[in-house]
Amino acid sequence: MLRALFLITLLFLAATVRSEPLDKYFQLLDMEQTTRLWIDKLQPDSPTDTKNVIANHLLLNAATHDIPLELLVGLITVESRFNTKAVSSHGAKGLTQVMPRYHKAKIKGRDIFDPRVGIEVGSLVLRDCLNKHHGNHLMALSCYSGSKGAQAVKYQQSVLTQTKRFTQHAMLLRKPIGRKLALLDL
Repeated sequence: MLRALFLITLLFLAATVRSEPLDKYFQLLDMEQTTRLWIDKLQPDSPTDTKNVIANHLLLNAATHDIPLELLVGLITVESRFNTKAVSSHGAKGLTQVMPRYHKAKIKGRDIFDPRVGIEVGSLVLRDCLNKHHGNHLMALSCYSGSKGAQAVKYQQSVLTQTKRFTQHAMLLRKPIGRKLALLDL
């Protein structure tokens, strides 16, 4: 019931903010399920509740920060493969592999390993990079990773490859509009 309420709230907020047809927002319901299935593919042993939280917060942060969901999914796939406890040798932590020493103001003392916090902070960092580079996804990805030259190109290609794979995954799972309402589980 709580999940349905969350999704209805998300749909209302998205419709209010963007004033697009409601039909578009029923697609979000499919994207939540598609995202959960993608996470399940990468982290089959992760608890279902964790996968649901991740999928819900990816949709919420993509809409809130005007970032393509596919790009966020691609970024997290490369950064942590959806391992909420991931830690790099450089000290990057969580799903989005944020460097706590550089983003203390965004983390605000919260647990970066909490998927909700990790996704929010990673989305804020990516949005800052997109703003800095006038919406250029390639430059924003270099900014996000802190890489330059060949290393930046390799990172960009990795994220874009995973973004493309997720998009293909979503297209294969797309359902007819008449069945989208069934996902509400009311």
